[in-house]
Amino acid sequence: MTNGNVKCWGRNDYGQLGYGDKVARGASLSQMGTSLPFVDLGSALNGKVQKITLGLDFTCAWTAVSYTFKCWGKNLLGQLGQGDTKARGDDAFEMGDALLAVSLGTPALDVNVGGEHGCARLTDGTAKCWGANALGQLGLGDAVPRGTTSGQMGTSLPVINYGSGMLGPVLVGGAQTCVQLLTLEVRCWGNNDFGQLGRGDAVSRGMVPADMGANLVNINLAATIDKVVMGNTHACALLAGKVKCWGDNRSGQLGLGDTVIRGDNPSEMGLSLAYVDVGL
Repeated sequence: MTNGNVKCWGRNDYGQLGYGDKVARGASLSQMGTSLPFVDLGSALNGKVQKITLGLDFTCAWTAVSYTFKCWGKNLLGQLGQGDTKARGDDAFEMGDALLAVSLGTPALDVNVGGEHGCARLTDGTAKCWGANALGQLGLGDAVPRGTTSGQMGTSLPVINYGSGMLGPVLVGGAQTCVQLLTLEVRCWGNNDFGQLGRGDAVSRGMVPADMGANLVNINLAATIDKVVMGNTHACALLAGKVKCWGDNRSGQLGLGDTVIRGDNPSEMGLSLAYVDVGL
């Protein structure tokens, strides 16, 4: 909200709305408007929130006032970054000041979550990811989740080796992650079942050290990438006012008038990947 506070609605099986219960909200008008309460995020965030980011059944809120963020909801794979697997927000007295800020050892300049993991760009120019990691989406060269046990977060959480270049946004999809450099190149790792990493194959990456660092390849869209957004199993990029999408397309989500998956074959990226016709 413009006053720096947060309201949430929808499903609430794991307390992802942050109201200390599991009651869904928004199915009737009587639950919305002034009847929908603010989420109590404690003194560190109440009235200061500048960003909300949503995963699968969990929520995070961030402020630039102190580069602090907190997460609540589902936590089976450590996605709340609390060093355990206990959900937060589904019982009374778990929110407010009782909800601890996520510790990464360095303040978070930005945070994005999706699926069952999250990533943050830090003020020292590095990035860290935590939560689910079965497909290497944390970019740590293994398939071990982080954040499920004590001692895995804070300074103990390794930084991502994304190769050379000054780091820009860190983007999170269902089980894949991308970084965009300040020079606008984009590199991705994690789940690649549908070619969503934009590498021209269906090979997932990030589960072994050799997948990361200098072995990460920039996505080729044959144009300067201004911005990338990640879906569950597909991605789209803004390119000088035009759009290209790649990955899963079984429901036509690539906007190309068919259901053909793009990005899992080397002949489908670069100049071969068509722009989306949005009628403009």
